[in-house]
Order: sequence, then C-alpha cells, then structure tokens
Amino acid sequence: MIRFMKQKLLHKKWMVVCLLIGNILLVAIAGSNPMYRNAALQKTLTSKYASYILEENEYPGIMTLESNLRNGKKNSGKSFERMENLSKELADELGVTEKEVVSFYSTSKTRGLSTMNRQDNKGSITMRICAMSNMKEHAKMLTGKMCSSKPDASGAFEAVISQRALTKLNLLVGEEVSFAGFLGADGQPIRLKIVGVFENSEEEDPYWISSPSEYFMECFIDSDLFRSVFINTKKPVFTITANFSLIYDYEKVKSTEVNHIVDKTEEIMNENNTREAYAKEPGYLTVLKDYQLTAKKVSTTLLILQIPVLALLLAFIFMISRQMLDLEQNEIAMLKSRGSSKKQIILIYLLQSTVISVMSFLVGLPIGIFLCKALGSTNGFLEFIQRKAIDISVNGEVFLYCLGAMAISIAFMVFPVFKDANVTIVNYKQKKNRKNKPLLQRAYVDVILLGISLYGLYSFTDRKEALTAQMLQGASLDPFLFICSSLFIISASLVALRIQPLMVKLVYLIGKKRWKPAFFASFLQIIRTKGKQSFMMVFLMLTVALGIFNATVARTILSNSEKGIRYSAGTDLILKQAWEDNALYREQNPDLELSYVEPDFSVYESMEGVEKATKVYKEDKMTANLKSENVSGTIMGIDTKNFGETIKFQDDLLPIHINNYLNAISQNSDAILLSENYKDKYDVKIGDKLTFTGEDKKQISGVVYGFVDYWPGYAPVSYVLNEKGVMNKQDNYLIVANLTKVQTTLGMKPYEVWIKTKGSSQFIYDYAKKNNLEYTKFEDVASELVDVRNDALFQGTNGILTMSFIVILILCSTGFLIYWILSIRQRELLFGVFRAMGMTKKEIIHMLINEQVFSSGLSIIIGTILGLLASKLFVPLVQIFYSSTEQTIPLEVVRNTMDMVRLFCVIGIVIIICMAVLGKLISKIRISQALKLGEE
Repeated sequence: MIRFMKQKLLHKKWMVVCLLIGNILLVAIAGSNPMYRNAALQKTLTSKYASYILEENEYPGIMTLESNLRNGKKNSGKSFERMENLSKELADELGVTEKEVVSFYSTSKTRGLSTMNRQDNKGSITMRICAMSNMKEHAKMLTGKMCSSKPDASGAFEAVISQRALTKLNLLVGEEVSFAGFLGADGQPIRLKIVGVFENSEEEDPYWISSPSEYFMECFIDSDLFRSVFINTKKPVFTITANFSLIYDYEKVKSTEVNHIVDKTEEIMNENNTREAYAKEPGYLTVLKDYQLTAKKVSTTLLILQIPVLALLLAFIFMISRQMLDLEQNEIAMLKSRGSSKKQIILIYLLQSTVISVMSFLVGLPIGIFLCKALGSTNGFLEFIQRKAIDISVNGEVFLYCLGAMAISIAFMVFPVFKDANVTIVNYKQKKNRKNKPLLQRAYVDVILLGISLYGLYSFTDRKEALTAQMLQGASLDPFLFICSSLFIISASLVALRIQPLMVKLVYLIGKKRWKPAFFASFLQIIRTKGKQSFMMVFLMLTVALGIFNATVARTILSNSEKGIRYSAGTDLILKQAWEDNALYREQNPDLELSYVEPDFSVYESMEGVEKATKVYKEDKMTANLKSENVSGTIMGIDTKNFGETIKFQDDLLPIHINNYLNAISQNSDAILLSENYKDKYDVKIGDKLTFTGEDKKQISGVVYGFVDYWPGYAPVSYVLNEKGVMNKQDNYLIVANLTKVQTTLGMKPYEVWIKTKGSSQFIYDYAKKNNLEYTKFEDVASELVDVRNDALFQGTNGILTMSFIVILILCSTGFLIYWILSIRQRELLFGVFRAMGMTKKEIIHMLINEQVFSSGLSIIIGTILGLLASKLFVPLVQIFYSSTEQTIPLEVVRNTMDMVRLFCVIGIVIIICMAVLGKLISKIRISQALKLGEE
C-alpha cells in the first residue's frame, strides 16, 4: 500500500507540490495566530503599564491591604493579623513575582513636647510615630544616622525624619520629643530622639509608594521596635493604622495571567471590605481591565481577519485534491475491479493526506514563526520597517492550532474520496457521460447566502450609531460583520457562475455564423466544460475580490484613523503651559480678581523647527439663551492670520476654503462663526447678535458671520457614558471669535499654543527638559500617528491583511497554472486532431487566448467588480470597529492604485506564463502520435 501511494505521489509530483504549498501555508497561518496574538498582547500589556507610569507617575505593580488596630477592640486584632498574613501570601495568590512586601505602621496624630530648652519657645508638636519595614535598605541619610532597633541609654527611641518634616515641624537633629498621650510599659511617656534626616536612596525605587517628602508629620522608628511597643493584637492598647503593600515585578506578568490577576484582586477586595480592614483598589487593576478590553478586541479581530484566507486555502486544497481525484478515477475503478474494498481505498488516501500534512507541519511551523516576525514589522499595508522584534514563543496552543489545521486539511483532502471510492469501471464511464448541475446551484444555496449577506449589511447599517457607541465602550469586533463581507463575495461569485455561461453563450450565438474554426471550437469548449471550469473561475473571482477588499480595508482603517488624529488636533503640536497667578493672595483677600502672568510667547515663534505658531484660547461652558433654553458651547479665540498659517485642515470638509471664513471674521472684531447645529436646532441666522456668558459671569457678544460643519479641533458630536453605563450621543457647540476681542472682554487667561513644525517635533521635548517645564496640555500629532501604527490592533490588522494579500497571490498563481496545464494535457488528443485537420499552431493559440478571455478574463472582471462593490458596501462599517474615538470627519474609502497594479500585474504575469507553457506543450504535440491514439 505504501509503495503504491509513493508511486502515485511521484507520478503526480506537481500536483503534490501544489498540495504541499497549500498545506504549508495553512499550517503556517493557523499556527501564527496564537504566536502573534500572544506576542502582540504581551507588547500591549507592557505599553499599558508604561502609559500608566507616565500618566500617574507611580509604580503600577502595587497592591495595598490596610488594617486598623483599635484600642480596646479585640476583633480589630484578628483583622490585623489576617491582613498581615494575607500580605505574605498575596504574591502566590495573585500568581506574580514578588519584589518586596512593605509594611507601614502609623499611630494616630498626637501632640508631643520638645524636651530641649530652645530660645524660640517652641510649644507642642503634632506628629505621628511611624515605622516601615526594611527602611534601612532603601533610605539614604542626609545628616545624622539611621535609627537603632533598641532605645538609647536614657530610654528614648531613636527616630529619623524626612527633610520636609525637619522644616515643617521645625525640629533639630538631636532633639527629644515626649508624648504624654503614649505611655510605655513602665507607665512613662514615650520619648523620641531625632537622630537623622533621610531621603530615598534611589529616585525610581518602587519601595517608596509615597515619596519621603510626603511624610511631613511622621517620625520613623525601627520597625521591630514599633511592633514590640505599639502592636498587641490580643489586647490592643494603641490605635494603629497599618498598610501592607505587595510590590510585584509587573514586567514579568504574562498576558495569559491577566484574567487570573484581575479576578483574584477583585475577590480579595470583596472579601476584605470591613471597617477594621480592607484592600485598596490598586492602580494596576485599571491597567489590566483596560488591557482586557483591548485583548478581547485584538484576539477576536485577528481570528476573524484570518478566516477568509484560511477558507481560501482550504478551497485551494480541495480544488487540487478534486483535480487529483478526477485524474485518478480510472485507477480507483481499476482497484475496485481487482477486489479492493472501499475501506482500503479510503485508507490509501487518508495515509497520503496524513503524509502531506505531516510534511507541511515540519515546514509550516518555522514559516509561521517567520510570518509572526513579519507581522510585527508591518507599518502599514504592504509596508515593512525595521523595529524591535516581538517576543515569539511556541507553546501548546500553537501546536493545537497547527494540529487542528492539519486535521481539517486531511478532512478536505479525504472527504471527496468517500463518494468516489465505490466507483467501478462501469460507474466511471456512466459518470463521464452524465451532466448534472452542482447541488449548490440546484438548491439555490448561492442566492440564499447572498440574501443573508445583504440582510447583514442592512442590519449593520441600520445600527451604525449603536455600533459606534458599543465600540467606544470597549466592545470587540462583531464577527458577523466580517463574515457578512466574506459571505457576500463568495455568494456573489457563485451567483456570477450562473450568469457567466449565459454571457458566453450570448456572444457565441451572436457570431455563430461568422466565427472562425478556432473561435468556434473555443466557445464550444467553454460551454461544454463549464462544470469543470466553475471551481477555477470561482477561485479566481475570490482571489481578485478578496485581494481588492483586503487592500481597501487595510488602507481605509489606517488612513481614516490618521486623518481623524490630524483633524482632532488641527496642527502638529498643541501646548498649554502652566501660568503663574495670584491664587494664594486671593485666599487671604477674596475680593481680588484672579489674574495671570503670561509667559513669553515669542520663545515658541523663534524656536528652531517651528514653521509657525499661534495663540488659541478655549473656554467651555459659554452659555447663550436660545428659544428659552440655555445652550452651552466652547468659545475658541483665534488670531485669524496666524491661525490660518498654522493649522492643517482638509480643504474638502467645508463648502469653501477655510481661509474665506477667517478673512470674513478678520474684518470685524465682533464677528463670530458658529457650528452648524446652532442654525439647525435654534434657527440662528447670519447677522444675529448673540451674547455668551461664562462660568465667571463675564459676557461676550458677537455678530454671526457664518456657520461651519467642521473646524480644526472641533468634534460636532461626542459620546458620553451616562449613569447606567450606556453611551449617549451629545451635540457639541462651537463659537469662533477674534482672540483680541476675547482677551479684552473675558480677560487674559491661559491659552493654548498651536505649532506647525518644519519636520520633527523633538525640539519641544528638548526645550521642556532643558527648562524643567511641565505642560498642562501636550499633544504631539507625530507621536500619536506612531502610536496608531504600533497599536496591536492596527499592526495586527495591517499584518494579517498584507499576509492574506500575498497568500492570495501565491494561491492564484499556483492554482491557475496547475488547472490550465492539466487541462491542456487532458486535451492533447483533441489538439492533435485539430492539427491533423489543418489547424495551425497560431490558430490553437488564438483558441486558448479566447478561452482565457471568456473564462479567466471574465472571472477577473467579475472579481474586480465584486471587490470594489464589497469595499464600498462593507468597509465603512468595518472602519467603525477601529475607531478609538467617534468618527468625527466623514469616512473616506481609500484605495491605493499600486495595490491594484500589484494584483493585476501578478495575475497578468501568471496568465502570460501560463500561455507560454501551454504554447510549449502544444508545440510538442506530434500529429502522428495523436492519430495513432485516435485509431486505438
């Protein structure tokens, strides 16, 4: 059996090679899904932690348990012990790598009295006595020494304080403080002796959950000494607050561990929420929950995006297997006539398929690893750049996906055999002469599937706003949307199969009496073999349609996301510097008006790298009374000339160029522009005079000079989460006014600085670092664009669609060539007869070209139409699921001409190669052999 299978595979080596290509790609793509997903999610988790550090300026791997030991309450002692014990087991409970557990103990605030006879007649001092575990390893002494674990000779406890406490409490090193409210075991007041001033030994040490400068009322004694004196869980004497903080290594947290950490954290918080003890909500919980939403979206999207190409690969494998089986019908009939059972024949093909699948696995897994690395380096559709390689690991899940792909592939290769394993020679001859329509066409499955896909399109279009709201709440991509788009392409291709023969027949009938013999023969061949050609034609339609659709999806989602970022910003850089004010003076004299000191704006204008800079003042909640309703909007004060030279704005968003609006209001200081919703909802007209009142009761009036649908940095609508957790659509109102008028009327207040750069924005980072500046608002469009391209969702989408596009081209080339080469070989006798009848080689080539035009050419045209139609119908809906914020500007379906050129160039090259190969095969046909075959 094995020898027979080996001979059979070698005899059809080119078809076996095609099967291997299909199976290798199937295993590689299936195995790359978990590999890339895990790597991308790990990268996403790391970036979420990094973002938290930047935004909150605190270490993200900390969970704190708090317990209160209350004087005279025994139950509080049990809670205290429970939380202390839990803190030691917390790392194991959460499944994280422990760095340290920091125990912080603190007494209640109490008054102490300095025992030092000082000239300043210092009175009592309000402070806390505290202790932190392992403090010696993490503190650096600025002066004095670290406190001892034992009282000194006089019985005083040595204590250290922070530099701020030294100033705030006005203490001296060497000074003693006596606490009448705290009595020791001997009944005498507890005394502290200040022996040193400390600070953190390392600036970025996570041990210091609170910076030493925040301890301005605390004196720290040795941790063991504090416990022996103040803590008695059996019979509490003092009121003590304790924080037990687990500090874990967040960099070692795997993406697969996140769900467990979140669930366990919430469980611990719920179980320990009592008066005496509770678990504080850790900062990392927000990070991990945000990650979970992203992970769900990324995982679902990556899987859904791969389904069409996996389906195409399976279709390719089925097509080649079917072709091989058709060629082997005679062999199967012969085996059957010689006594082979159906089970034995199926076993031969099962063994053959298993061998091919195993060989594919051995080659496919390394290719899958390569594909993952390629996916990680995508910067856009068909764009690859050098970036840090993603961490790829091969685990059990990867092998499971590969084995699943192998099993499905084996099923697709073996399943057709069940039908043909009973074929005898008589059955085979009868089957050759029988012409039945495929079951799909007889049952009108294609029409039904097309109807389902169109209903899905209608349903999604009708729920467009609801889908947008769901996405903003963190919902993942609805699989049915991508299924609908793929279903539309597949079903429409199958429906086109019903139309294509009619078109060919119509052309044939029109010129029936005028066709030359070669064309006449080619039309008859197409009409009579439409069943055999149907699979190849559908495959070609799917190749072209999916190629166009994937390219359009990839280009559209990235292009529109980038356009949305540029529109939302309005320019390259937006800064808002912290201004000095007289707020402290107003605390003592509330009658003073709040005033600000304006920083030097000319600094930004003269910076190297700045092309243009302008001032933009924004204030929310400017209210106008319209139709007995207070309508709140945002006023934007601009310097019209500089604003027009600084902004970056799409010209097609407004009916006329934005500069015309700017020129209009520049002529009159009272002129204002309003957002279109003022006109639509409140019947405001050009020429109306409106008065707006701010939160500080100051008013500004203006004459309406025009209305705008879009404006740099303005979102006409936004989605707000209500109390029930549902996203509601909300209209935003905009008033654009002259900056001089705004500042004169409302006063000089902090404004934004909008900057148009000459290129890189690095100069502003260098300037801020050099001058130690912190901006209350900082928006760098270039950085946001990079973040979008590095985002796991966008990068994975671009990578998978790029990979799908390349795979589709490979399959198209391979499948097309194998079909036509086999087709010619099966028709060698027919071509020999044609030659013997006097038909020249040139006429036979013309006949083949005509067949290509009305089968392959027509399929390519139909596939192109379906790809463009699917893009127009479904891409706007697909884009919704990639919007991190609501789609502010109109969606534009983006097609790149080069993508189409690449696709059709490859198909064109394949057809040319195919024709060259076919021509060569025909040229080798000998008339004498063909005639001899005919005689036999």
